[in-house]
Amino acid sequence: MREEAGDRQDAERLARAAANRAAHLPALGISLNNHALRLAEVGRPDEALPICEEAVRLRRRLVELNRAAHLPDLAGSLDNHAALLAWVGRPDEALPICEEAVSLYRELVELNRDAYLPDLAMSVNNHAMWLAEVGRPDEALPVSQEAVRLRRELVQLNQDAYLPGYTKSLVVLGLVLIEGACFRKAIASLVEAFSTGQHLPDYAQGIIGTIIDLLRRAHAGDATGVSQEFRALTGQDVPEWMKQPPTSER
Repeated sequence: MREEAGDRQDAERLARAAANRAAHLPALGISLNNHALRLAEVGRPDEALPICEEAVRLRRRLVELNRAAHLPDLAGSLDNHAALLAWVGRPDEALPICEEAVSLYRELVELNRDAYLPDLAMSVNNHAMWLAEVGRPDEALPVSQEAVRLRRELVQLNQDAYLPGYTKSLVVLGLVLIEGACFRKAIASLVEAFSTGQHLPDYAQGIIGTIIDLLRRAHAGDATGVSQEFRALTGQDVPEWMKQPPTSER
């Protein structure tokens, strides 16, 4: 009987330890995720990657325990993991992870559209960008168009909050079209991005340089078609700065 009582006590201690561990796992997930983000912010993405991967593994386990409670955190960690992989030059590896994040955010949007639509829009936009980066512009095009639609919906709700993201999605759409050699078609989104870019807060103004360079790439790719499209959209001739060589061919 004493042995049975001892076994019972051991089992109770193990159960308490397991319960304590389960109680603290969410906090550990937050700490790991934040540590990875801080490392990335100071320019150390290679060190951030394994920590982010650990956060993903831990949050997968939490989702198995309570999907409703922990699914948003897993989706966020997957997004961060994909972004880090793309940053260190591994966009091919980032793509399936980003696709999983998009799938999870679609599930969350079905449950609460207002809360998760911004996250879905960001993930869809990243997906389009990385598809273009790995040379798959035809696949990237409908994805990028969806990102623009989602962020246009958000801008209509709150322009101050969502105009930077909408502008970025327009730029990605222009990039995708240029990567697919659709230079003339790229002009509409880039001209709109240039226009909305004038209303961005100071911290987001850096995107204007990217827009200018993409407009130059489009003009270099099809000067006649782009000039015609630019005049049709704006009523003006292509400005001289747009005829200058682009900084980058990609």
